[in-house]
Amino acid sequence: MAFAIDTANTLDQINWTTFYNWKPQYPESAGRYFGGGLTWAGTEFTDAKSSTGGVLTHVFPIRACEPSRQEATGPTGHSYGAADGNDTCTRITNAINAGQLQIPASGIVIVYLDVEPGVVLSADFWAGFSNEVYNFGFEAAEPFEAGIYTQYVQNASGKYVPQSSVQSALNSSYPKYPSEDTLCYGLWSSDPEPCSYCAPGTVPDWGVFADYNQPYAGVDQLVKLYIYQYAQYGDNQTQQGGCVYTCGDSSFGGGNVIDVDGTASTGAESYGLSIP
Repeated sequence: MAFAIDTANTLDQINWTTFYNWKPQYPESAGRYFGGGLTWAGTEFTDAKSSTGGVLTHVFPIRACEPSRQEATGPTGHSYGAADGNDTCTRITNAINAGQLQIPASGIVIVYLDVEPGVVLSADFWAGFSNEVYNFGFEAAEPFEAGIYTQYVQNASGKYVPQSSVQSALNSSYPKYPSEDTLCYGLWSSDPEPCSYCAPGTVPDWGVFADYNQPYAGVDQLVKLYIYQYAQYGDNQTQQGGCVYTCGDSSFGGGNVIDVDGTASTGAESYGLSIP
């Protein structure tokens, strides 16, 4: 498992000295937002790579969207999804053109749609978003594929699976839009986050997850879980809990507002943007 972080802040807001004193280890990858009010800035990626001694080499792009847009149905929901997908990919390619990021050697980048807990993602929004991302052209290629970053919940057998609204949207997207690319190419779980995982040396248990298979073109397609956010700083404004506000670990992240992730051994970094 490789070590990663994600943050809504820019990476140049992280005090890498206090971070390293807490771990002590630099992350190999970072999740960052592109659009939806949260975005990259300036030279943050190349600066972060330099500040970590070259250890931080990949970026996982995330898109936050207004819940009301994600929940919209019919042609309106589809158009919202397509517009947000296009905007996300445009922002990513702007960062590439600015010399901050590169398409990885795999030629594929998974763009993760952030679906927050309780948001009822519509099949229409997902279809618009995923199809636009998949068909977005850049340098004579179509390098982007849509994934989902979301809450996981326990099923009847006690295993963790994507929240029900996400499964419902994915399960119904192909029958509703059979001529569009509505396949989810990767998942990123934001649960479970037990307090015991706040410690810097934690190795989380990936065995708590069950596989999710998306019905697609008459076949159940395994959607791989690539990233696991197993500890978060927390937010005392929205009472989301987290290591600082619920678990009482004021030293978490070296005082930096970050979440801690692990990547599976199935190639998450291969589908992340490279930092030159």
